Amino acid sequence: MDPSTPVVGTPAAVPAAQTPSTTQPAALVVVIKPTKPIMGDLAELKQDLFVPWTGGKPASSDWKGLDSSARTEFESPNQLRSTYANDSAKSYNHRRRGDETKFKKGDSLSDFQTKVWNHLEDSGMDSIAYLQDPEDSTVMTDVVKSFSRYTILTGIAASKLLSPKFDKYDRLNDAASKTYLLDSLDTSILEDMMHTIEPDDTFAIVWLRVIEVVQSMSIERFNEIKERIKKRHPKQYPGEDVAALTKDLMQDAKELTIAGQYDHNLTLTILELLLLAGGSSGTEDYTFPLRSLKIKLDAALLMIAYKTKQDANKYMETEKLTYKAVCGEAVTLYRKFLGRGQWHPARSVVDHRTPPRNYGANVARVTPSPPILCGNVNDSSPLTKAQVLTLIHQSTGTRSAQGSTEKPGVCHNCNKPGHWRNQCPELKGKSAAAAGR
Repeated sequence: MDPSTPVVGTPAAVPAAQTPSTTQPAALVVVIKPTKPIMGDLAELKQDLFVPWTGGKPASSDWKGLDSSARTEFESPNQLRSTYANDSAKSYNHRRRGDETKFKKGDSLSDFQTKVWNHLEDSGMDSIAYLQDPEDSTVMTDVVKSFSRYTILTGIAASKLLSPKFDKYDRLNDAASKTYLLDSLDTSILEDMMHTIEPDDTFAIVWLRVIEVVQSMSIERFNEIKERIKKRHPKQYPGEDVAALTKDLMQDAKELTIAGQYDHNLTLTILELLLLAGGSSGTEDYTFPLRSLKIKLDAALLMIAYKTKQDANKYMETEKLTYKAVCGEAVTLYRKFLGRGQWHPARSVVDHRTPPRNYGANVARVTPSPPILCGNVNDSSPLTKAQVLTLIHQSTGTRSAQGSTEKPGVCHNCNKPGHWRNQCPELKGKSAAAAGR
């Protein structure tokens, strides 16, 4: 029998009533993420709200991402790139606004260099300041701090390899950086370089053009820096301040190093200069460690004579015989003895703006006599400035307002005022021997 056929006398099965379901399907949430920057990432500021941030060292000239040593999160809110038009415009204008204090010829290039780099990093625009290193194509070097490694021609060639690979964030950062740099310059510099700037120049090229205007990059200039190092001397610094001396030495050495012009033999010159500090006596504890270091340095210079430049640099760093290590050792010793009061040159420094030690010694012992009464108080306070000037005026025998030429004090012969013993009337007519007694 067909199971669907009802049996006689048995009520047919009634299908269950179809009741509507009370459970609604979950709403579909679509999270829209902005485009991820090549040089940066997306930050989830809150649930499902993603904002791009930029900045960091590029991994290579392929321009495909950040170097492994670069930060993985933004460190400054100025690195964020808002997707809202109003906020985006405000932050962009902030990034491109130049410094209020304009850089002009004669100002410290090192200070300006630091200021520019800090602005790029804080604003997430430092990535576009990197170029392929001229000596090692696998290394990316920032042109702001290492401008001495590039010429205009090598910089342009390296920039043309990278700029076609920029994404929209890179292009905006490059444009803002150029505007910021030019807006931070004094008109005297702008007038000299504006005719040299090309429309397709990246920030890196504009920076090199600025350097070209304010500082020569010729081999003659590097030779001048080397001569400047050799001509420095501790006695050129008040108290033979080794800290100030090494600061100048390291600044010169750093510039030569960046340009690839530093010779480790200059480290020996620097050490010999530092050995001259401390005066002629009482500095054995300062010079002895440096003389020991000099023996080690002499041997190392012979060792690296036939090494490649890279191997020589690595060897000197391993042996802690770089100019930084040598200067650091000298400064440590200097501060040690200076803190103990045992740095003899500092103890003999004379401030020529101060009066001599015995100046006014006699006046200082004078007090008003008789005491001047102020109310019920006996005023025995030190002399005022006016009183001191009056005493000095009287002691020099200066003419009075009426033109009197009377000598101050009394005659040692007759005890009368108005003249001295050699002019005493009572001695007139007496012998010279009697007058002189």
